[in-house]
Amino acid sequence: MSAEHVDCPECDAANPDGAKFCHNCGSKLPVMCPECGTAALAGAKFCTSCGTALAKPSTVPSQKRAPRSTSDETVAERRLLTVVFCDLVGSTALSEEFDPEDYRDLITRYRGLVERSVAKFGGEIANYAGDGVVAIFGYPVAQERSHHSAALCGLEIASEARDLEFSNETAATNVRVGIHTGPVVVGTATSASMDEKVWLFGDTPNIAARIQALADVGDVLVSEVTRRLIGERLDFTSVGSPPLAGVSKPIEIFQVRPKLSGFEEAGAVSLQTSKPTIGRTAETALVRSRWDGALEGEGQVLLLSGDAGVGKSKIAFGLKEELANETSTQLVLFGSPLHRSSAFFPIKNALMTLVGILPNAEPDQSRAQLHVFLQNLGLGHDECAAHLLRLLGLEDSNTPDEPLAPEREKRALIDALLLLCTGLAEHRPLLVLLDDVHWFDASTMEFVNAWIDQVPNRRCLLLLPARSEFKSP
Repeated sequence: MSAEHVDCPECDAANPDGAKFCHNCGSKLPVMCPECGTAALAGAKFCTSCGTALAKPSTVPSQKRAPRSTSDETVAERRLLTVVFCDLVGSTALSEEFDPEDYRDLITRYRGLVERSVAKFGGEIANYAGDGVVAIFGYPVAQERSHHSAALCGLEIASEARDLEFSNETAATNVRVGIHTGPVVVGTATSASMDEKVWLFGDTPNIAARIQALADVGDVLVSEVTRRLIGERLDFTSVGSPPLAGVSKPIEIFQVRPKLSGFEEAGAVSLQTSKPTIGRTAETALVRSRWDGALEGEGQVLLLSGDAGVGKSKIAFGLKEELANETSTQLVLFGSPLHRSSAFFPIKNALMTLVGILPNAEPDQSRAQLHVFLQNLGLGHDECAAHLLRLLGLEDSNTPDEPLAPEREKRALIDALLLLCTGLAEHRPLLVLLDDVHWFDASTMEFVNAWIDQVPNRRCLLLLPARSEFKSP
């Protein structure tokens, strides 16, 4: 028979079965066999009287103490993050308009759209708050230009969330997006909620939510600090410093739009050259001497290698600024961490800037600009125009030849680009500046390698500012 109580060996007080310490004197109680009531020996696994297996008292306390372990406290860390708060406009009215199952499909599609866009630009979903989604950029891995990535993500969500299609229906949907950058204590959520993936502490998420509430339907708003970090890579319009609920200090808010003139990186880098370059006299002189050699017909390739922030781009763009008053052509290719998988992305944007094609221009106007540009270089239409038009997405029914197989088309495009660079170098001395070449895609690097082989015979300086880890071609 099982014991109903345990007698304390010190004061003989009766304690309930399962007690570990005496309720009268606090002494530790012996482990009793649940079958026969015999006191068990210290550390015994089985009763010496009946052979019944004894419970392990040490396992239960360790399980209870686990959640209070200090290891959980080390998960959280302080980071400078950019927080994106995205809210589906009019979700209550939509829930009334559609059947609950259809409404569920709508929210699932909306969340999937946000998740894909956040992942595309290198962010993480922090949590879902009803029809709102909170995303963070800069965690768990800190990334360069995470604030810029967050803004691009917000713009893409705002564009693609209009009139979502689901369950063979279309809903008149729109979003508001608010973005703010600031310090956050962040860590992986340990709650059982599927909607909460990351815990965020601090006022940064709250400010992002308040900024979102100010946005008009379909707009993306950012705080002044986020706008300053992004620089001139996007277009901004100030909406003033409206009061934010719960925020004591005024914050200037900006509406953000895609850059409509030129490549988004060009303006940001050009601004850096307005600051003086200190302690780089020898490097600047070396770059200038290589350009003088190129003017004599001795093509040059120069790699400026160093860690981030040492002034590689400033030296390179300093030469570009010097050549503004000289007879020369500058072809500038910018690497982007967001487009390392986009074939020929730097070349496409460099070509648009070189020809003067604006992203919002009419296709017919852009095609005419390219044809005139090539004719001025003495390049026939059939030599490279068709492939360049396809690269820019400007081909039409009048574009000769059908696209080739992918690998042959890539080879033909590289040949066309080589013809273009040859024409540029013959027309005027050519500076080809490859900024952030460590972020170039593989197809662009194929073109770069092919042009390097031809540079010695051209009036061209190929200048490559790159990180120390970059392996030169």
